[in-house]
Amino acid sequence: MLKQITIRNYALIDEMSVVFGPGLNILTGETGAGKSIILGAIGLILGERARTDIIRQGASSAVVEALFEVPDEMVREAGAGADGPDSGCLLLRREVFDTGRSRCFVNDSPVTLNQLTAIGDILVDLHGQHEHQALLRPERHLDYLDNSGVDGALIRAVRDAYHAVRQLQEKYADLTEREQRLKDQRELLEFQSGEIRLADPKPGEEENLTREEAVLRSAERIARTVGTVRDALYEGEGSVQERLSAVRALLGELGSVDPAFQGWADEIDSTAIQVQDILRRITAATDRIEDNPGRLEEIRERLALFGRLKKKYGGSMEAVAERLSRAEEDLARMESLKDEILRTESELEAGKTGLARACASLSAARREAGRRLERAVQEALAELGLPHGRFEIRIDRREDARSWMTVDGTPVAVTADGADRVEFFISLNPGEPIKPLAHVASGGEVSRIMLALKSVLADADRVPVLIFDEIDTGISGRIAHTVGRKLKALGGRHQVLCITHLPQIASMGDSHFSVSKRVAGDRTFTDIRRIDRDERALEIAKLIGGETVTETAMATARELLATRMESSNG
Repeated sequence: MLKQITIRNYALIDEMSVVFGPGLNILTGETGAGKSIILGAIGLILGERARTDIIRQGASSAVVEALFEVPDEMVREAGAGADGPDSGCLLLRREVFDTGRSRCFVNDSPVTLNQLTAIGDILVDLHGQHEHQALLRPERHLDYLDNSGVDGALIRAVRDAYHAVRQLQEKYADLTEREQRLKDQRELLEFQSGEIRLADPKPGEEENLTREEAVLRSAERIARTVGTVRDALYEGEGSVQERLSAVRALLGELGSVDPAFQGWADEIDSTAIQVQDILRRITAATDRIEDNPGRLEEIRERLALFGRLKKKYGGSMEAVAERLSRAEEDLARMESLKDEILRTESELEAGKTGLARACASLSAARREAGRRLERAVQEALAELGLPHGRFEIRIDRREDARSWMTVDGTPVAVTADGADRVEFFISLNPGEPIKPLAHVASGGEVSRIMLALKSVLADADRVPVLIFDEIDTGISGRIAHTVGRKLKALGGRHQVLCITHLPQIASMGDSHFSVSKRVAGDRTFTDIRRIDRDERALEIAKLIGGETVTETAMATARELLATRMESSNG
């Protein structure tokens, strides 16, 4: 509910703070006293256009603050967090400066005007000569219809199916994009894979070939060196073998003198055998080395191929092997992507079919609910003094040849709310063609139409605060009583603020505020005050008979208040 509004330097208002109550709040006062100024200030805090001429003369800015007491989930929906003056409160403030600039705040945090307007749409419906009228916005009509009794399970089914389809579309687009990227690279991937596979490098092959190439390149030198070694160790004059034999003989001669010499002679024999073994192994190894220019060229060509591969694919044979692995993985992934794309495409088509069925079911439910709502609103309009009113809910679909969605075989625009476009049409007078609601209704008629709708949709409507201006235009007598009773009943489910000149409506209020204008010095001021039970009879009597209050008017006022109390107790 709107707990309190504070207004400073707005039009004729110097400074004003009003605490509203739950239920039906009535505002009365003479014409020109400033009732509509107060509603204009409320409209400003809801995001309506700000004009510099609303700033009170002599002031540089106007400020309007509104404190709303709402459930915590509505605070979160407003995006403000439950950090207002109290938990479960939203404090909206708007400042308008004489420079034309304005600032908006929610719970003392700055917000944009669009954000303030969106929050205002959640909190208040303002009906009368103001911009903030949800009823006149065709984009809101679908919500009104759905709130009239359309099965919520059908609405959720469409929303869930829509989001599932959108997710599948995103997945399909991502897969096809990846596939296209791989297709664009296929020729390169196949070339890379083929080139590396054709070379067929083996693990460790480069190192082995490098060693073999070094040996073959030095074959002649090795042969010469091994010959020199053979001569030095065994075959040449004065070779190691010859000298070891001589040393062995000398030591052997001394063996008879000291057995130790014989042991050393035996060790010389062992050394000679080792030298022979070393020479044998050297000879065996070098005998396999040929001066083979053909093999050397073959190795060099192979190493050159490896060099080209390394230059192209990462600088090492390990990088070449990794590139081959990645290329073949990408090529294999391309094949698996085809299967995944086919599966996703099948799921997407099934999802679209399911969404189309869900949309069709929801459309049927909306048409049935629309017929019920039409009848109920027309009955309410008749009760509210619009007996010739014809209310029609048109439900159609916007065809869109580019749409990915078809319903009943026709491409249509679709959202999470389904494929339906809903708009309210009305004709209030005999012979008049039925037209869109926003094009035909005056302020007072809009208020009564909204009262009719809100009466029918009272339990489903989530907007907590309803404000009615000019609702009594063109009505009196019995219709005024009916309007008053409906406002009173609506106040049981919402907080209602209503400006009225009719005593039948004023008497139904749970709280009553008197708006007046006074002159002090050379300045004019608008004031508002809440009047108590004893003053209410006098205020209502003024609505009946004017400023000169007669006993008859007072008696009628007391009777109206008594009737209200009886109906409340009943």
